[in-house]
Amino acid sequence: ALADALKGDNKLLGNWGELALERLLDAAGLAQGRDYDLQVSVPDPDGGRAQPDALVLLPENRCILVDAKTSLKDYADFANAPSPDLRAAALKAHVASLENHVKGLSARRYPDLPAFHNRSPDFVVMFVPSEPALAAALADKPALLEAAARANVVLAGPGGLLAALRLAAQLWRQENQRRSIDDVF
Repeated sequence: ALADALKGDNKLLGNWGELALERLLDAAGLAQGRDYDLQVSVPDPDGGRAQPDALVLLPENRCILVDAKTSLKDYADFANAPSPDLRAAALKAHVASLENHVKGLSARRYPDLPAFHNRSPDFVVMFVPSEPALAAALADKPALLEAAARANVVLAGPGGLLAALRLAAQLWRQENQRRSIDDVF
């Protein structure tokens, strides 16, 4: 029942992706309100609102924006397809869905928005909470990774995102040690 709900209910699927993201933020040793904020909403130049799923704070007024994108219907169709033709069509649709998410994130132009706690993001991480779904798309279309990077979007599954978040936690430990030494001297 959960699998069927996750395939058909976009809101439920989005909530699941955001929950997976929160668990990774916590697993990396980051604290909400100190090292990251969730659902930060800032004005965009068009009079609308921009709202990434997470704003991970970094030293020196830098940040990482993370947006969870969970479109697993086509991937599930690919994994469960009874024939090679249906498998190929579902994989093509899955790759197209990820490409559309990359284009959508790039169009939001998050790095150009000045209001993220006066911090400057260089790119946005598109978090795909299913490592096999991301791997299947990249195996079918390796150029997707490079195209996303050119659009200032970094594709990451749970493993890659956890590594990046742990690096952010390490940067904060080093920054806090530096500040402590500066305070002593």
